[in-house]
Amino acid sequence: MMDSKRLTRQQAIRKKCLDCSGQSFKEVKECPIKKCPLYRYRLGYEEKGEVKNG
Repeated sequence: MMDSKRLTRQQAIRKKCLDCSGQSFKEVKECPIKKCPLYRYRLGYEEKGEVKNG
């Protein structure tokens, strides 16, 4: 059964990044997929500055 609590946008992004990385916080932090639309938000806040494609 799914939890009925609604996630914030920040929580949903973090949950998706953890799902993508196999539940590894280290892998989220070191994510190599810079073209992902969620990349700048993966740490729970928007990273400022230019994101290099690659």
